[in-house]
Amino acid sequence: RLGFVHIEDVVGAHILVMEEQKASGRYICSNSVRHMSQINDLLRTKYPSYPHENKCGNQQGEDIPHSMDTSKITQLGLPPLKSLNEMFDDCIQSFQEKGFL
Repeated sequence: RLGFVHIEDVVGAHILVMEEQKASGRYICSNSVRHMSQINDLLRTKYPSYPHENKCGNQQGEDIPHSMDTSKITQLGLPPLKSLNEMFDDCIQSFQEKGFL
């Protein structure tokens, strides 16, 4: 399982903690925690015309839920984080524009 976050949210978080005098310590900036098999399924469903990997590593721990607490960064003033769908839609669009896909 991995934590995912949109690059725009990462940039916004960095700017916020750099400019906010109340900022201190470490901040978690992750919207979604997913197993790569779930990401593969999402991408295969949303973008069926692209080739997809049909295998994924060991799924041990799949039944152990976990998340990341982003309340510290949102309480500091970071707007709501972009969704997993927005992350991958923007990524695919960027790759298309650059000719990678």
